[in-house]
Amino acid sequence: MDGLQDFRMKRIKKAMGDAGADILVATMPSNLSYLTGGYVSVMQSAIQHAECAVGYVPEEDALFYVAGYSELPTVFEFAGLSAEVYVSGGRFCFEKEEACKDGFAERVMTYQKQAYETTAEAWAAAVKAHGKTGAVVAVDEGRIFPSLLDAVKKELPEYRFAGGNPIFKEARRIKHPDEVMGIRKAAVTASEALMEMLSRFRPGMTEYEMYREYNLELTRRGAIPCYGVITAGKRAAYSDTVSDRTRNILSGDVVRFDFGCFLDGYCSDLARTAYVGEPDEKTALYYQAVREGCLAAAEKMRPGVLCGDIFETAVETVRSAGIPHYRRHHCGHGIGLEMYDLYSIAPGSEDVVEEQMTFCVETPYYELGWGGVQLEHTLVVTKDGYEYLDKTEDGLILIG
Repeated sequence: MDGLQDFRMKRIKKAMGDAGADILVATMPSNLSYLTGGYVSVMQSAIQHAECAVGYVPEEDALFYVAGYSELPTVFEFAGLSAEVYVSGGRFCFEKEEACKDGFAERVMTYQKQAYETTAEAWAAAVKAHGKTGAVVAVDEGRIFPSLLDAVKKELPEYRFAGGNPIFKEARRIKHPDEVMGIRKAAVTASEALMEMLSRFRPGMTEYEMYREYNLELTRRGAIPCYGVITAGKRAAYSDTVSDRTRNILSGDVVRFDFGCFLDGYCSDLARTAYVGEPDEKTALYYQAVREGCLAAAEKMRPGVLCGDIFETAVETVRSAGIPHYRRHHCGHGIGLEMYDLYSIAPGSEDVVEEQMTFCVETPYYELGWGGVQLEHTLVVTKDGYEYLDKTEDGLILIG
């Protein structure tokens, strides 16, 4: 099999060809990483309006970078001094030691004189250097500000623009074995962090204290917190919310964990449910029902199966196992460089499962006034079925 980056670029070329795109521009962190093999624009995580883009031209098999001048050393450090870069923001200043003859420093200083006044002008120069008049420029609009994209289009009235997100989503849909391994490590790391945190749980802790301890365990394992919902008691019905800092978790509380992390560029997304003490009949029944639904969805997962059929299997299993009124809008989704990749396991979906796709399967249940229960697994589709990428036990966890 091809190496990781050759595999990715072949998928990008195929998706671009199908979409009729001549130039593909990434602005989202996940897509920057996918195109370049791991470039990270640190400013994007610090400043919402930070502007960084990478373009790909399949006809030339060439990449170009569009970045602020302050980011130029990072680009050269990652891609080498031969990288093609169009910079803006020349008012930002680097200084060079007078005696320094280092080629790296010389290159950075040279660009200060070449910086474009605006980001839109830098984009325009890059596109004009690689695309003929009338070329289709596909941009993943998820990260670029609309005002900047409008300015770019005004600079390039003779070019056609299209959405680039569908191209990236299609390319990223099938995973290379190295990507599967990255997702596995992220899932295992999140699972281990959760179980270590739970081993130290004592009645009286708050949701926030559990959340904080979980994030500390992730950090100890070299991961970055990216998503974590820990809710207890009646708040376990709040699907996506912050963790409460005031209410103590006591005996008789159900605790729902919808959690994950970011490790070496890959996401994890899992869910488990715990109970403080011995569970009551309703909690035990409802958790077993959602567990059976989740496992049934996994068992249905294999190449050639429709995502809509997996959804129906999950929902019907939960209903027959103890929650007859169970409803959902989806029972899982793809995962990879982002928490949500193609496809969604949704009602009526005719998307076809393929080998080397990675999915999260889930069957959460939220009942306002009572609480909630949830199980979520991560798996990879194999030639004959599936393999779990997270290894944690999935029964109702008894704590306290």
